[in-house]
Amino acid sequence: MFEHWQFQEAKNKLSEVVNRALKLGAQIITRRGEEVAVVLSYSDYQKLQKSRTNLSEFFRSSPLHGLNLNENSLRQGKLDRS
Repeated sequence: MFEHWQFQEAKNKLSEVVNRALKLGAQIITRRGEEVAVVLSYSDYQKLQKSRTNLSEFFRSSPLHGLNLNENSLRQGKLDRS
């Protein structure tokens, strides 16, 4: 459950903000009504980091990896597996 905190209140109650992030999930901090930051538990942060995949890893793990795809072969419906 997301909770919103005004910046000054979050600053004054940082311990409470962190505790709620640990127990309830991400806490959103706003400044002048705009969402500017998020406080979340370290374990939630690690999960986000692990789920990130860079573009080259994405293509290497694709079922199309190893296919020689070019515009002409795609138009003709031919796939070169060399």
